Amino acid sequence: SVIGGAKKTFAEFEAFMDSLQLPMLNEGFTDPSRKDDALPLQTLLNRISTGFDDVAPKAYFATPVIWAAENGITTGTSATAFSPDAGCTRAQFVTFLWRAVGSPSAGAAANPFGDAQDGSYYYDAVLWAVSKGITTGTSATAFSPGATLTRAQTATFLYRLAGQPNV
Repeated sequence: SVIGGAKKTFAEFEAFMDSLQLPMLNEGFTDPSRKDDALPLQTLLNRISTGFDDVAPKAYFATPVIWAAENGITTGTSATAFSPDAGCTRAQFVTFLWRAVGSPSAGAAANPFGDAQDGSYYYDAVLWAVSKGITTGTSATAFSPGATLTRAQTATFLYRLAGQPNV
């Protein structure tokens, strides 16, 4: 888990607690009737256990989410949210794949897509995916980074990433 594993010093634990950005712990919590500056206990426990407010430690997907976060495959949808029930965009999924294989360089791959902007979080991932034949875009000139990935596109990306094995 986020704070599990090797034994932590008190200073490391204190730094971790500070990083959680919890007003009720960092600034003192003196009035329990004020709910505007306090996280519900379950949210606090989720954040401590999994790193995300919206991922309960006993959720079926908690361990994979922790693994993906610890291995740099995902950073969540914000500093404290994973958004487990949200759809996944084409940009997010290609970025997950790219990070899962170590964020390799695409070399001198050209960008064929007018909607994949240099400087975006997914730009290098898209160039890599194009260079490896994982994506050909939704047209010759569009990647559609904000579009929700379909199940068919997901299977196609995974199949191509696997080297298009015989079935």
